[in-house]
Amino acid sequence: MENKSLCVLPFYHMDIQPNGVVKPCCEFSLDEMPRSVNVNDPAVFESVFFEDLRKKMATGIPIKGCKKCYFNETYSKNSLRLEHLDNFKKLSGKDFTVPLKNELVYVNLALSNVCNNKCRMCNSRFSTSWYDDEKKLGIDIPKGVVNQTTFFNLLDTSKIKFVNLTGGEPLLEQKKIIDFLNNCNLKELTLIITTNVTVIPNDDLISLLKECKKVEWTLSIDAYESLNDFLRKGSNWDDTTKNLSWYYNNFEHIKINTVISIYNCNCYDLLLGFIKNNFPKITHIHRLADGAEWLSVKNLPNYAKQIIKEKNDFIKNVYKLNFSSIIEAEIDKEGNLEFFKDMDQKLNKIRNESWKDHNPELYKLIYD
Repeated sequence: MENKSLCVLPFYHMDIQPNGVVKPCCEFSLDEMPRSVNVNDPAVFESVFFEDLRKKMATGIPIKGCKKCYFNETYSKNSLRLEHLDNFKKLSGKDFTVPLKNELVYVNLALSNVCNNKCRMCNSRFSTSWYDDEKKLGIDIPKGVVNQTTFFNLLDTSKIKFVNLTGGEPLLEQKKIIDFLNNCNLKELTLIITTNVTVIPNDDLISLLKECKKVEWTLSIDAYESLNDFLRKGSNWDDTTKNLSWYYNNFEHIKINTVISIYNCNCYDLLLGFIKNNFPKITHIHRLADGAEWLSVKNLPNYAKQIIKEKNDFIKNVYKLNFSSIIEAEIDKEGNLEFFKDMDQKLNKIRNESWKDHNPELYKLIYD
């Protein structure tokens, strides 16, 4: 009988958040994480929390923190859990089984929350640019950025073979990245860097990247033209496409990561078409906006949901996109339109902006 709880990641991997909290993976619910599991413990990978999680997985007990993967598997037959089980089989030639010894070889690392964008789906936990807005909204902001580099000075990084650098915007921390890479065995290292495409690496970093076994870029772009500038405030579409071309011409492995929210759920096919026509070697991945419930597509007004479903079904058929099933499942949930309107209008007022001209079709469905 298949163990639907078992996952590769907690046995080989940990996710370090900008505030120093250490999770089993980036998808694991932060609400289920004890705050004591953090970078202040150099032996956190062998902590009671991680050991208990591994035992539960080995015996097939469902994990509360893994609800996002369970949801994705129900509606799209795909998830981060299944992706890594499949990768393990491709690399080792066999199905994953519980190892006799846990070894840290894969790290998801946010060096800080320093960021030059304040994306609609984000918050101050992941972007310093959000601080002023959250103060005006009456939300407590982080007291400071944890120095993750101290933590890694205590680890044997020579055994780490996979690193996923996130942020904040990691390319605003290029010196920290360089210091970290200088302690790694680059010839054995696969490096994944997630960036908002506003910055390109400097010459010193590029020289180290060339020494890595493999470098993959995940470029965060959420919509076509001006709607992307609105959603990722601080971005400029001309600069985004210019930098996108630079990455495309200089690196082989590139993915576009698009967050689907109430703002772009009717028009993400425009970005899909743009990428397919201009950058055909790039793969496209999607995820729902998480951590900001007000942005969920479930908050659409009921009369708009059927229209969006029909458009989503069209996109699914044209682009053979399994993720469309997840969007449809989220739309079917009970939502709260006033929750969205309240937050939308507050941010519009604080930032002195409107999205009426960036997505008029959806704006009319919600406000007219």
